Amino acid sequence: MSSLRNAIKRVTHKERAQPTARKHLGLLEKHSDYKQRANNFHKKEKRIKALNERAHNRNPDEFYMAMNSSQVDAKTGQHKKTDAALLREVRSCEERTTNSEERSDD
Repeated sequence: MSSLRNAIKRVTHKERAQPTARKHLGLLEKHSDYKQRANNFHKKEKRIKALNERAHNRNPDEFYMAMNSSQVDAKTGQHKKTDAALLREVRSCEERTTNSEERSDD
């Protein structure tokens, strides 16, 4: 009998439109729209919180050898490679590619 009960046509509930008096406020936000916006907001919030935590736990005395061949950008505080360091890196990449080509020819 339950199959007959399920076969009965039911009324589809339609989402209501924005009332005329509130048309100036724009479209009425549906629950699915709110949920999507809320999830997006919370995802961004978590990402910002994680980045803040990471910045808070950062060790200012941390040192890497690559810092010897770089300069600190005054605006951002980021290490940028000097021209000489970039040239050395390009040359080493070129040497590696020529060495790998020579090996593949054998």
